[in-house]
Amino acid sequence: MPDINENNNINENNNINDNINNKTNKIYATLETLEEKIEKINNKIILINEIYMKYEFNRNLRLNLTTSYLIFQVEILKNERKYYDKIKTIFIKKFIKELYSISEFIILILISLDDLDIGYVEEKKNIMKKILKVKRQKYLNNGKIAELVNIILNNFRLTKIFLELFEKYILDNENENIRKNIHIKNFKVNLMNKKNHIEIEYNKNLDQLKELVNYFSDFADCINKQIKKQELFNYFMDVKK
Repeated sequence: MPDINENNNINENNNINDNINNKTNKIYATLETLEEKIEKINNKIILINEIYMKYEFNRNLRLNLTTSYLIFQVEILKNERKYYDKIKTIFIKKFIKELYSISEFIILILISLDDLDIGYVEEKKNIMKKILKVKRQKYLNNGKIAELVNIILNNFRLTKIFLELFEKYILDNENENIRKNIHIKNFKVNLMNKKNHIEIEYNKNLDQLKELVNYFSDFADCINKQIKKQELFNYFMDVKK
């Protein structure tokens, strides 16, 4: 039966994962909103161009002055599209770049743990075969965010299990040495220091992930507020009822 500390660790990890996933979903939804805005602008430009072609080449009506406003409307909408597209591109590029860095570092931690000669061969194999890896890609999209976050959270979980296995090795061997009256001084201290050093790196990267997601979650909130205030967009896009 799991002890109280183990249950607390499980609950704490679940809370961290839920918080990160919830904020990542918010970020993803904001990027989807930006894409929807861009798509709406594209459709509006197509519609305006069709109307322009209809009237511009109608020599009998002579609507040159009128169609010039259509050209103006398209120019404004293209500028708005460029604005939304630039924000989306910069957002995704920066966020995914930082996610890649965290993902690669946690893989290095897992590899360093696998190199430890602590026995538990089957347990280590079972952990290592569950590691998820991802290659850096030049083409970035919204779907990469959810994929990367899930990969990182999975590998953080495996690292935690590995650290617990390392601690079990230390404590089991320390108890065995005491039982057999084997005088290996500083055995526990030295190995616990190594384990704690790895755990510090683990916690540092976990904190970086939480800070990254919190930052871009707040950024997503700002974007959503900005979108709601886009009076210029609404003036050139809204259909009058």
